[in-house]
Amino acid sequence: MTLPVDYRAFLLAADADGAGPGYGLFPLVRDAAGAWTWRALDIAETDLARLAQAFDPTPVLAELARLRADPPPAGAGAGSHEYEAWWDAWQEVLEDPRSTTGAVGLCHEGCGYLYWLVVSGPHRGEIWFDGRAADDPVRPLRDEAGQPVGFAAWYLRWLVEAEATGGTGRAGGRAGL
Repeated sequence: MTLPVDYRAFLLAADADGAGPGYGLFPLVRDAAGAWTWRALDIAETDLARLAQAFDPTPVLAELARLRADPPPAGAGAGSHEYEAWWDAWQEVLEDPRSTTGAVGLCHEGCGYLYWLVVSGPHRGEIWFDGRAADDPVRPLRDEAGQPVGFAAWYLRWLVEAEATGGTGRAGGRAGL
């Protein structure tokens, strides 16, 4: 597995952590054994053993769509057996590790909202937003033309917004670019 060109160039030319969207980029550091790893909050741990596996959240997204299309009966409120069973199934699927397999956790915006850079598979190079903290699945960031956003566009958008707003800009946010 190799890192996408724009992210690798950033690491080599700019820095391995620091300023960036949200609360800044997670640092890329060497661990005690000398291996590279991203030091992140426990909410965004990059699964190094799965980085070379293709990022493919399609089965997870399909199962969430199926659950969304078949909610508990209208009269089944919170606390009912039907609702609790549906909610447990939703949460189990939402936390499926395939949602971030093959991706590097880049940063967080707070409240558990995260950005991931896909490094393996057909979505390689794309930035995905992780809204699972609000019970929403991961989804790709898209530009105004509906095209996937890569690291360089994502970071540069944040940089332009940060400069224009005195550092309060956020690249993409939950609404996308």
